[in-house]
Amino acid sequence: MDEVREAHDAAVLSVLSHLEEHYSHYRSPEGIRCGDMVAAKFDHATSRNVDPQLHSHVFVVNAVHAKETAQMVGMSVHWLRRKRWEGGGIPFIKMSQRGAVRYEEETVRQYLDAHFRTSTHDPGRR
Repeated sequence: MDEVREAHDAAVLSVLSHLEEHYSHYRSPEGIRCGDMVAAKFDHATSRNVDPQLHSHVFVVNAVHAKETAQMVGMSVHWLRRKRWEGGGIPFIKMSQRGAVRYEEETVRQYLDAHFRTSTHDPGRR
C-alpha cells in the first residue's frame, strides 16, 4: 500500500507543479510572475460508500505575499505586520509557525473599499 500512496502523492505533486508553473500568475512591480501558489491537500482512503479509494482534495487559495499587498494598499510591510499584531488590519492567512502570511486579493479589495477614503469629506461606506 505504501507504493500506491507514494505513486498517488507523486502524481498529485506533478499536477500541482504543472498548475503552478503554467496557471499560477500574479501581478508584481516586476510585471506578471508565475509560481508561489498556495494550496492545501487533504488525502482520503475511502469513498463515500466506504469502499477503498485513495484520492486527494486540493484547495487552491487566491492569495498574495505581504509585499504585494503593501503595494496594493499603498502602505509598508511594517504597517501590515503592526496591524496583524494590533488587530483591525486586513484579514490574512497564516501559512506557517514562523509567521509567514498571505492575503486574499478579494479581501484586500474589500478592506480598501471599507476603510480608505478619497478625501476628508468622503464619509465612506458604513
